[in-house]
Amino acid sequence: MCSFRPSRTKTITYQSAFFGIVALCSVALCSFQSVATARDNKAKPPSASQVISSVPRRELWFEHLSLAEGLSQSSVYAMVQDKHGFLWIGTEDGLNRYDGYRFTHYRHDPTNPRTLPANFVRVLYEDREGTLWVGTENGGLSAYDRKTESFTNYQADLALKDGANPPPKADSESEGPGSNFLRGICEDAAGMLWIATTNGLNTFNKRTGKWS
Repeated sequence: MCSFRPSRTKTITYQSAFFGIVALCSVALCSFQSVATARDNKAKPPSASQVISSVPRRELWFEHLSLAEGLSQSSVYAMVQDKHGFLWIGTEDGLNRYDGYRFTHYRHDPTNPRTLPANFVRVLYEDREGTLWVGTENGGLSAYDRKTESFTNYQADLALKDGANPPPKADSESEGPGSNFLRGICEDAAGMLWIATTNGLNTFNKRTGKWS
């Protein structure tokens, strides 16, 4: 009686083929999962929290500038850094320029018309040409001259007559803003300054020195 027995060589060959097929299927499955994951990541951008969490954190520190460091007054109403790096600070008692080490003060001097017209500085603005404009309370508009460290002042003609303000002039006759109490300064694309006061909005031509 004879019986058939598969050879050991054929058994090993079948096993190798089986494991090879399993390995190929595993590789194909992993590739499919990788492509699907890539598609999901491409379709779904990272959330804001993920972006923020990936940004390295930096510690912030603050330097306090007060009367002890040379500030002229502790009530600050305006602040601007000019193109030279100086920090200008407007207070109730004068204008301060800070260079990172010390303060320089600018105040009204009644004997010198080239100083600030008033000490209460409400507004600071540097135009595109680098001129610093200062708006004061009841002092009008002032332009700072860096070469002479002096000011050119532009004020409204609000002289009292018989205890009352004179009637407003027409725009073509206007000699100044409706009020010397300035609230805001900005510059438009044409280089005109827009001046906000407690009595309306005016424009100022820097080249002619005229109001409208």
